Amino acid sequence: MHAPKGKPPNLWPTLIFALLTSMPWAIACGPTPPEPKPPIDPSVVSCADYCRHIRDELHCPQGAPTKKGASCEVVCGNVENSGYVQNARACSMRAQTCAAVSACEE
Repeated sequence: MHAPKGKPPNLWPTLIFALLTSMPWAIACGPTPPEPKPPIDPSVVSCADYCRHIRDELHCPQGAPTKKGASCEVVCGNVENSGYVQNARACSMRAQTCAAVSACEE
């Protein structure tokens, strides 16, 4: 067979029509937004979760070991067991900055 002679057909209108008719489906079938995190119950926030958040996610100084080498988890446990200080772990877990963590712990 021989190729047809003359000007090739203009495929742009067909391509544009296909894109415009398929885009709403692509948008509607796209990923769903993540569900918001439920409120944090302070009785459920463990020292490990608290320390991971302030040390590994926010890189706050409160998450670093003390000068004597006690880890954040040890300090948190001591605070929890002391009964003298109320640990605001739930507030700190919602914090997005180290300044906000400090404000929770004042």
